[in-house]
Amino acid sequence: MMQGTPWPVTYGGIFMVTEKICAIIAEKLEVPADQLSAETTFADMQVDSLYLVEIMLSIEEAFGVTIEEVEGMETIGDLAAFVESHQN
Repeated sequence: MMQGTPWPVTYGGIFMVTEKICAIIAEKLEVPADQLSAETTFADMQVDSLYLVEIMLSIEEAFGVTIEEVEGMETIGDLAAFVESHQN
């Protein structure tokens, strides 16, 4: 798939969204994607605010959504649920 093309959420729903988010985060943090799951917390990943902004921008671009508030999102699964519910 070409970079910048929104991920096809309708194919596989939340599972596919979670998988793609894990891949984005893994690339940014330079960790194996299989170490991340829906249950992984941002605290577990020890993500500082600069990395978090960079990750959110990449996710916004990949899925064509706007993430204005990350408060209340503690896990990758929380983020995936938000992204899936805000797809066009």
